[in-house]
Amino acid sequence: MNEMKRADVLLMVVLVLLAGFFILRNVMSSQETAQIIEIRQGNEEPTYVSLHEDAIIDLSRDGKINVIQIIDGSVHMIEANCRDHLCVKKGHITKVGDSIVCLPHRLAISILGEEEGEIDVLSQ
Repeated sequence: MNEMKRADVLLMVVLVLLAGFFILRNVMSSQETAQIIEIRQGNEEPTYVSLHEDAIIDLSRDGKINVIQIIDGSVHMIEANCRDHLCVKKGHITKVGDSIVCLPHRLAISILGEEEGEIDVLSQ
């Protein structure tokens, strides 16, 4: 059995530290409270909607059907007429930083948190 070289040990230490960093970052970001969702369609200005009120929102336009549902602090795409339906298959998103994307329809829905002192953004 070959002895590990110093470079091998160093490489393993670096990989373990990187893995620890990403795990810690993921845990820290998931502790932030989800407050609003950001809806981006094409080149339009984003729309912000509160996660605290259950709603069904129709984002359809130009024959491109997308309907999302906000329920119990989570969001999911309940209907879409894109070919692959990946946006529907994504399921519920609940954590800050999670997103649902429908590339054929140029639509992105992201969950945003709220930092201290930030102004609440409500449905437009």
